[in-house]
Amino acid sequence: MDDKIISYKEHKKNKKDLFPFLLFGAFFLILVTVILSVTAQNSSKKVSSDKALTGGEESIDKEDAAKILAVLKEIDTGSGTITLLDTDNGQDIILTLTGGTNVVDKYEKVISVSQLTLGEMVDAYYDRSSSVVSKLQISNKAWEYKGVSNWGMDKVKNIFTIAETKYKYPAELVIFKQNRLLTPKDLDPKDELVVKGYDKEIWSIQVTRGHGTVTFEDYDDFIGGTVYIGNSEILPVVSDMSIVVKEGSYEVTMEKGTLKGFKKAEVIPFQDTVINMGEFKLPPKQMGKVKFNITPEGADLYINDELKDYSKTLELDYGEYAIKAALGGYITYSGKLEITGPSKTVLIDLVEAQNTGDNTESDDRNISEQPASTDDKNNSSTSEADSDNSTDENNTEDEKDPDKNYNEVKAAKNIYIQEPGGASAYFDGQFKGTVPISFPKVTGTHYITLIQSGHRTKTYTVEIEDDGEDVRYSFSGLDKSE
Repeated sequence: MDDKIISYKEHKKNKKDLFPFLLFGAFFLILVTVILSVTAQNSSKKVSSDKALTGGEESIDKEDAAKILAVLKEIDTGSGTITLLDTDNGQDIILTLTGGTNVVDKYEKVISVSQLTLGEMVDAYYDRSSSVVSKLQISNKAWEYKGVSNWGMDKVKNIFTIAETKYKYPAELVIFKQNRLLTPKDLDPKDELVVKGYDKEIWSIQVTRGHGTVTFEDYDDFIGGTVYIGNSEILPVVSDMSIVVKEGSYEVTMEKGTLKGFKKAEVIPFQDTVINMGEFKLPPKQMGKVKFNITPEGADLYINDELKDYSKTLELDYGEYAIKAALGGYITYSGKLEITGPSKTVLIDLVEAQNTGDNTESDDRNISEQPASTDDKNNSSTSEADSDNSTDENNTEDEKDPDKNYNEVKAAKNIYIQEPGGASAYFDGQFKGTVPISFPKVTGTHYITLIQSGHRTKTYTVEIEDDGEDVRYSFSGLDKSE
């Protein structure tokens, strides 16, 4: 019994001696566990850091890993490469895409390469040695403005203005329209854009709605009128017109007076849309052939105040015209001419002026009109109106203008105009005759006008005194007209 008791006591004592060793072992085990845990966390952080630089999917040596902010310029699906414009140095770089390349949008959502658009600003993670892209992300650092229409471009200073905000742009600015690479010269203020950039610099422009031109053919009857292209363009119609229009479908209207024409047009970017307006025409003009026979020869003919060469038959539109025939030494004829048929002959017989103060104009009694026959020899045989060439009623006395500052000299004194010979002389606008002439003297300030065919008309201002003497004038010859 005592042996058992001793043995139990010794056993209990031995157990107490082992407890410190067990406690130390447990503490050591805990310490090792903590160290391993910290090491694992550090290792994880290091891996995460390396993934952030390399893109994470491809196995890339950290020393060769690179990241750039760039503009996507080309996707070559055949070779599996992309061309990027590096915004750091303005140089193009060609990188390779693989099945392991991680392509994501700005929110880290996975997308396919086909969902990328040229001109997109991207962050590219790649290996310098192999040029393999590990990650390609639509940049969340770049900004963009959509639907930009209020813009301007200073191509000398490389300044791009959106509304009132100015941005710089580099010489390497990337501009695309439907995967077509453009230059700043290809842009027009009518274009609608998506503008992308970083900080205060624009790197990419995508033309979402470009421009074309609209030209017209066979539209002479509309010249001087107005053209409407949709609600965007209202312009006068001129010859050889070419209009820059934003791409799209339009209703085109041309009008001039009562003539109107409507067409539909599809304006395609960088192309010319030709619109033929030939189906819209004014009714054909009716014209008559008019032959003038004026005696004596050498008279000038004016139709609606426009000098005409009547040595040949004239073609005039149907209607009424004011005509005038004038020759120095003859009373000027003025009248109306109405064209209502296909042909007509007009005979005008000018009456010789007298030196006693004839009227300067004759009336329609000195004109006859004849319908032209197919045989010109018969043109003078018939007359539509009687011709009275008598000058008795035309030789009326001069009437004094009450507004003029003059008084007739009671004594029988005259004004003599002796040169230039052959010129028609007008005194205060009244025809007095062909030089040399004389007429009663009138005192005061007056105007003497000399007219001669083929020469420049000249007017002189004269002061005539009440001195009881005749007044004589010899003016220099008239200059020949060019």
